[in-house]
Amino acid sequence: MKIASMAAIVTCLGSRAKAANIIKDLTGYAISPSTIGRIERGECKPAIDHLTRYVLTRHITDNEKERTMTNAISEAKTFDEVIEIINASANGEASPYFGGTDLREPHDMAGQYAFEAAEESGYLDDDSISAHLDLLQESGARFDYQDALKVALSYKYK
Repeated sequence: MKIASMAAIVTCLGSRAKAANIIKDLTGYAISPSTIGRIERGECKPAIDHLTRYVLTRHITDNEKERTMTNAISEAKTFDEVIEIINASANGEASPYFGGTDLREPHDMAGQYAFEAAEESGYLDDDSISAHLDLLQESGARFDYQDALKVALSYKYK
């Protein structure tokens, strides 16, 4: 993976503030938009420059792998059905939906559900997304939590 320049990253994301928010969401490290500007101008320590550009380039690259939502989750009628779909995916089974079937990773299914549930509730913050993932796992859904969170956040920042 070729690491992009900070100017190219900011152009792709739309603003320094958005870049700073993504860094906070993905790493937990609070970075200001003005620090992003200093990185753009080459006025930052090389390690911070490289790490920041790497994380943001990786985020952009991952999102470019066209993440389309599956109808299997969108068309599920009950919460229990969502759990069944996720666990079927964990077992390597295809998930049927009207007009077809889907075979995705369980974390993709769980991340999509968490994003859609948070969006539907009107609370699209990271805590709400995490709460939906917590509820899935507490209810018996089997998936990688961190991978599902990344998927949900990728929909949020699309």
